[in-house]
Amino acid sequence: MTRITKALIWAAAIFALALANYLGVVADDVAQTMFVTLPVLAWLTISDQRGCMSCLPRPNDGEQRA
Repeated sequence: MTRITKALIWAAAIFALALANYLGVVADDVAQTMFVTLPVLAWLTISDQRGCMSCLPRPNDGEQRA
């Protein structure tokens, strides 16, 4: 599955949550929590497979950090 396909699926899920909240199917406090949680989960699943290693600063070649 390509990254674009994954992103579209997550976008559809977030849109469905917004629609369910608008229609009263999902309570406001649950929807508010999910509006924070879903984008984080989307970012974790769409990003490359290196995990959080891409977030960490890389040391310069030949230099050691104290």
